[in-house]
Amino acid sequence: MDSDMQHPQNLTLAPGQPPAIGEAPINILIVDDEPKNLAVLETLLDDPTYRLVRASSADDALLALVAEEFALLILDIRMPGMTGFELAQMIKDRKKTARVPIIFLSAYYNEDQHAIEGYGMGAVDYLHKPVTPIILRSKVAVFAELHRKNRESERANRALFAEVTERRRAEENLRELNETLEQRVTQRTEALEKANAALNESGEALARAKELAESASAAKDRFLAVLSHELRTPLAPVRMAISVWERRKELFPAEFQHDLAMIRRNVDLECRLIDDLLDLNRIIRGKLDLQFKHIDLHEEIRHAMQSIEGEAAAKKVSLSFNADATNPDVVADPARLQQVLWNLLKNAVKFTPADGSVAVRTYNTPDGRISIEVRDTGAGIEPEVIEQIFNAFEQGGSDVRRQFGGMGLGLTISRALATMHGGSLTAQSEGKGRGATFTLNLAAAFPSERSISDKGTTSPTASESSAKNGKESCRILLVEDHDDTARLLNRLLKSLGYIVQTAGSVSEAISANESHVFDLVISDLGLPDGSGYDLIRRMGVRRPTKAIALSGYGMEEDVQLGRDAGFAMHLTKPINIEQLEHTIQSVMGTTGCK
Repeated sequence: MDSDMQHPQNLTLAPGQPPAIGEAPINILIVDDEPKNLAVLETLLDDPTYRLVRASSADDALLALVAEEFALLILDIRMPGMTGFELAQMIKDRKKTARVPIIFLSAYYNEDQHAIEGYGMGAVDYLHKPVTPIILRSKVAVFAELHRKNRESERANRALFAEVTERRRAEENLRELNETLEQRVTQRTEALEKANAALNESGEALARAKELAESASAAKDRFLAVLSHELRTPLAPVRMAISVWERRKELFPAEFQHDLAMIRRNVDLECRLIDDLLDLNRIIRGKLDLQFKHIDLHEEIRHAMQSIEGEAAAKKVSLSFNADATNPDVVADPARLQQVLWNLLKNAVKFTPADGSVAVRTYNTPDGRISIEVRDTGAGIEPEVIEQIFNAFEQGGSDVRRQFGGMGLGLTISRALATMHGGSLTAQSEGKGRGATFTLNLAAAFPSERSISDKGTTSPTASESSAKNGKESCRILLVEDHDDTARLLNRLLKSLGYIVQTAGSVSEAISANESHVFDLVISDLGLPDGSGYDLIRRMGVRRPTKAIALSGYGMEEDVQLGRDAGFAMHLTKPINIEQLEHTIQSVMGTTGCK
């Protein structure tokens, strides 16, 4: 043994190969006053996964047990000074060592009464010398494996405790937030009640109350916009860093790749929660615009299923798709339809236990419509709460919220989007534990109505391919004052082959534009000395400039202001690299870079 372990002089480690990388060896204490007997035990138990520690006396054994943890103690009974029985009694009397398994070895105490005495001292086995090697190895292997399992269980328990602690902390934060919101709602309600009382007194009071309500609505919109920006901004460099690592993930060990995928899923979930809050606000205000297009519903379903294949595989939930509809054509907003399909599939996988299944089926109805069924074998829904699950922040009971988490907005938004498409979204279930079926019903279109332009959008044109191949000559001015976002976005754009120059303010960007010619400007909207709107207007005076807005603000007003200022596209943080590259190619169009 190494000298810094401070073991007694008579304690030594048996020779053997080191254990596998990442797995600590199992400590086994062998106690015998005869060196030759210790040597025999070391030979019989020579295994790279064991770490054998010698003790030639009872005192040495006690010191070793104080210094280290052992999976097993192999103890000779006949020793000078203190017998194995007496040593075993001392070991069992101490709380720290009471649970250490003991195997007695003896060449002299061979009577049944001796074995009974040994078992009475807490031994797990009593073997006579000379021992049969295969029997000894088998018995030792059992206790070594038991110790290994206990060690793994302890690690798992510690990880679970840490997760439970973190969840409780999050729940406490949410509770405090809810109390604050309730207090604010109470305060606002009291203010509105006073305003209503004033309305009864005069028409002038009515006008003032209306003005107050409009101001409150505007303040709420501003609050949501600012909240969205403040939540999205720190997520932007995180998502871009993930994109950088994912493009080189083969350089990292498999464990890191799993952690990276976990971070990606949670960042995407955080982004989805923010989007859901904003979408709900848009729906309530009637400001959610749809961009209708003639699409193949089967293609959209396959795309949505691909996006959740990883999560389903991780839970061992099987996915299947039966495209029974002979006419899968619909007129819909592709992005919003994907949102509905993703919500339905995501929920189905989320509420389905391991080894369950999620089946998707389409069929045409006699009235000229098309239905999409998403059927799972999951938790099921009580009949009395079927309609409640479509209400905002409703999940069918507090026990469901505690078990599965979430905000309860997905189905609310999905049903609203289905209605805006002239369709419906319904749910059926035979009860708790019997699965659920969600049916999305839309009006079918005729394939002959599909425009030639729709059919021709699946492959890039020759000029687009030329533009993609000319990235190395495309100069981009990146204007971003958030250092982490600027650094990672700069690296990502360069990894895609673009020539990039960065600026952290309006003045720096104007200066760079005066000394260089850029093919494209990607700019944040909130800058230290002005706004991205002002920047693009000023740059446009000198020469026409193609530009993409990049911001944590994503309300309709922000997008429209960007269009008015001269931005061709508006990307809301956090973005991923595929989204950014697609947008750049779309903005550059057929002209490409110089």
